[in-house]
Amino acid sequence: MMVSRILNEFEPLFRIQEQMSRVFDTVFNSDLDGRRFAADYPALNVWEDPDGQTAYVEAELPGMSIDQIEVSVLGNELTISGERRIGSQNEPQQRFEWLRRERGQGRFSRTITLPWEIDQDHVQARLRDGVLSITLPKSESARPKKVKLLTA
Repeated sequence: MMVSRILNEFEPLFRIQEQMSRVFDTVFNSDLDGRRFAADYPALNVWEDPDGQTAYVEAELPGMSIDQIEVSVLGNELTISGERRIGSQNEPQQRFEWLRRERGQGRFSRTITLPWEIDQDHVQARLRDGVLSITLPKSESARPKKVKLLTA
């Protein structure tokens, strides 16, 4: 109880520190490439079907085209990588005088590990409305096999 009261009293100071950190990050980290991606980009949802035979992944990649994204599978790992560029593809890269710059750009890579091997030959990926949807079926070797019982 005492600790939470003390933390509540310091809450305004924590908010000021956070705001000052953002100001310093903006001033001192304003490289020409723009903001870099965090380790958890792109945002993902991952789930499997009720029978556990297929996993599904959705990744948010707004404003990206299919030629900027690469999907690869190795064993039980899925990697989504690519490069996001700011501005129109038709504009030559110029030096802009940015008024606000919040959208990240540059190379990114995100790997997730599933608890079983992926059937690489049957993976499907589709990009629609800025959402990359991937279907990852379990490999035949990772599926349970019914064993025939022999009599003695």
